[in-house]
Amino acid sequence: GLLGAEKLRVAAYDIELGLANGKVAFTDAQMNTFYAALKEVLGRLEAQGARADAVAGESATTPEPAKFDKERAVALMNKLDPLLKSGNVECLDFINEISETLSVADGERDLLAKQLVKQLEEYEFEAANESAEKIRVFLEM
Repeated sequence: GLLGAEKLRVAAYDIELGLANGKVAFTDAQMNTFYAALKEVLGRLEAQGARADAVAGESATTPEPAKFDKERAVALMNKLDPLLKSGNVECLDFINEISETLSVADGERDLLAKQLVKQLEEYEFEAANESAEKIRVFLEM
C-alpha cells in the first residue's frame, strides 16, 4: 500500500488466499507474478536509495557538535526515575531521548548513558536504575 506497489499487493494477496487454512493452493503463475512484481518494487527502491545517497552526499556538511543541556537532562531523569524504579517498560520510550540528551559529551557521563540505553534494551531495569543514579550524581540532582 505505502510503496505504491499495487501489482505486488495484489500478487501477495492472491498467494495469501492460496495459503488460507494451511492449504497450499496457488499456482506457479501466481508465484511468478509475485516475484516479478517484487523484483520491480525492489529495483525502484534501490534506485530511490541510490538517488537519496547521492543527494545526501552532495549536501552533507559536518554537523555542529551537540551541546549538553543540563536542564533538559534533569527533566529527562525526573521523568525516567519513577519508571525505572518500578521496572516499567515505558522506560524504553525514552531510549532515543537518553541518547540525544546525555550522550553529547565525552567521558564517563557518555559511557553511563550508553550503558543505561543498553541495560534498558536488555530489560535490566535494576542495573539501569543504578546507572541512572550515577548519572544523577553527574547532574548534581
